[in-house]
Amino acid sequence: MALFDIQMCGFVNYDKHQIISRADEIRENLIALMTGNEEFINSIEIKTSDKTVLAKRFKIWYKTLEDVVGAPVSVVRTFSYNIKKQLFEKDPTCKLCKQQIQTIDDAEVDHITPYSEGGKTEIINAQLTHRYCNRKKSNKVY
Repeated sequence: MALFDIQMCGFVNYDKHQIISRADEIRENLIALMTGNEEFINSIEIKTSDKTVLAKRFKIWYKTLEDVVGAPVSVVRTFSYNIKKQLFEKDPTCKLCKQQIQTIDDAEVDHITPYSEGGKTEIINAQLTHRYCNRKKSNKVY
């Protein structure tokens, strides 16, 4: 497993905004590990496929990331079925095309402010849409 893979495995536990905003600091800490942390250096040079060594490498890297970025955040990108049902029962109208949604299976819950733009997965940022309308909207703000 390449060192790049180790970095990427660590990043999966964080929101991209957490990583991008600290990219320089993360890079500096990785360089410090590779040049000054004997345990980490040994884990990338000796017995690189040994499970114990691999586990040690990940543990060191994850701890370093947590020290720089903070604890991993459990990121929820999709709305629950209960929110979808609540919105459908309240008003089964697509908020994008303004047409009635015939069945709950044809509906999706859309982020009013797209998730990719920092929109939260909270009911205040939720609107009911047709599945097709939501996919067409993609990550645009209407």
